[in-house]
Amino acid sequence: FRVEDPDVIMTHGGDSFIFPYIARRSQELGILDQLILGRDISPLRVYEVQGHSYFSYGKILYRETAARLLGRLHVDQRNAYVSADCGLEGLFEVSRTCIMPIQRASRATIGTNMTSLQLYHAVKRDVLIPWNKNQPEELKNSGELVTADRGGFIYQPEIGIHDHVGELDFASLYPTIMTQKNLSGETVNCTCCPNSSNRVPELEFNICERSAGIVPLSLKILLDKRSRYKAAKKAAVDEESKTLYDQRQSALKWILVCSFGYLGFKNARFGKIDAHIATCAFSRKILREATALAEARGFTLVHAIVDSFWLRKQEATRGEYEDLCKAIRDKLRLPISFEGVYSWIVLLSSKTDSKIGVLNRYYGIFEDGTLKVRGIDLRRHDTPEIVRQCQTEMLEILIKARDSSEFRLLIPSALKVLEKFVGSLRDGTVPLENLVIVRNLSKNPDEYTHQVPQAIAARHLVAHGGSVHAGQQVSYILTSDRTRTALPPEVVSADTVYDSERYVDLLCSSTANLLLPLGYDGKYLRSMFGRSRYEPAAPKIS
Repeated sequence: FRVEDPDVIMTHGGDSFIFPYIARRSQELGILDQLILGRDISPLRVYEVQGHSYFSYGKILYRETAARLLGRLHVDQRNAYVSADCGLEGLFEVSRTCIMPIQRASRATIGTNMTSLQLYHAVKRDVLIPWNKNQPEELKNSGELVTADRGGFIYQPEIGIHDHVGELDFASLYPTIMTQKNLSGETVNCTCCPNSSNRVPELEFNICERSAGIVPLSLKILLDKRSRYKAAKKAAVDEESKTLYDQRQSALKWILVCSFGYLGFKNARFGKIDAHIATCAFSRKILREATALAEARGFTLVHAIVDSFWLRKQEATRGEYEDLCKAIRDKLRLPISFEGVYSWIVLLSSKTDSKIGVLNRYYGIFEDGTLKVRGIDLRRHDTPEIVRQCQTEMLEILIKARDSSEFRLLIPSALKVLEKFVGSLRDGTVPLENLVIVRNLSKNPDEYTHQVPQAIAARHLVAHGGSVHAGQQVSYILTSDRTRTALPPEVVSADTVYDSERYVDLLCSSTANLLLPLGYDGKYLRSMFGRSRYEPAAPKIS
């Protein structure tokens, strides 16, 4: 550190392991006072409590205590909300836009960054900032609650594979609504404008006409800057500039995506549940009107969810979709884009009930060859590498299809991929690192009453001197040892034998996630592997 004198230190686990370990070892050796890694002449600190668990949006999470190197910027990619996805450029953009020190911005939640920007606008306008949120929800009777608390507009997807479906998407719909309609905690049902002509559809809430809200003011700068970065990315000619602009606009996108939920968050100082409800009411009206415009032009609605919808029209051209976008844009005065036409798209059903469609689980191939997937194993952070590889190879075969008929003809070839991976598992040739499963602990290891794999793995870590808390991620490998059914990778040995059949179950389940609408469920796929080899056959569909 003294020789290189870096300004920025990027680590993977610097907060959770690297610097705490160095500090504790230095303390044990009596040289902690010499461990000066920052530019300030103070040694690295040893924290007795390393991090804390907390509850957020129905999940238990864990945050590590930041290892601060005074005078330098330390960014831990495993403990960073922004830079992990958007790089340093995205972090710098959030820090600058939200007026937050870089070190703090890297570890702060999106809500904390959003609050910083809102407080800045409040101070600029000489608005008194509440110490705590003190705006409760307006009192409503049961009938009013039924009308108000309905969320965004959704249209149940038509389960199955569809040919030539176009996708239209409103850009930053909710933040744009909040900005255009002046929706903020202090503007919805304000006392200064009871007779306001600005009303919330269906609910008749009044909206302030005298002043712009703190939330819309904060969102406007984010929307404007993101729009400029997207335009700059489109105009850039070199890849380095494109990447730079993309990272910056992506960081702003994350804040915009979270802004709607934060409007109804219990601790948001300028939020209010009635403003949150009002945003949903406007969005329902917008999507209904957009759908009506599409149907008037001969399009059929296949699926719709909040700010996106999928349409089908026999032999519709790209120009017709573009004209529809223009008509919606002109009438509703909202940014909307035509994402493209799918050669085919598979809208998936629920894992528990094959007759019920799931809103955000689908995969398909655009006419330009771009694959888009949502909600399948490939997108999950806890999917073991062998499942990820198997599903990727299957999709590489299926995307060769130009329509649903060719898709069905390629299914036997895709099942050959599944057969290959099952064979590798049973032959014992799969490296252990490809079998690692990652799960979040919803409670401390000693609080689990059922022997779930993540709890078993966490207890092994504790038995080996580790410290594991609720909200932390635990990695494990499923083993054939009945007394140690799940082992963390840190404690596996050369004689560890993985449970091949449990991993076969995972492979069959992931394949069913892709092909269930085509008649291939998990039980049928698993029955194919009662023996070591099989010939794929078409399933019987009633």
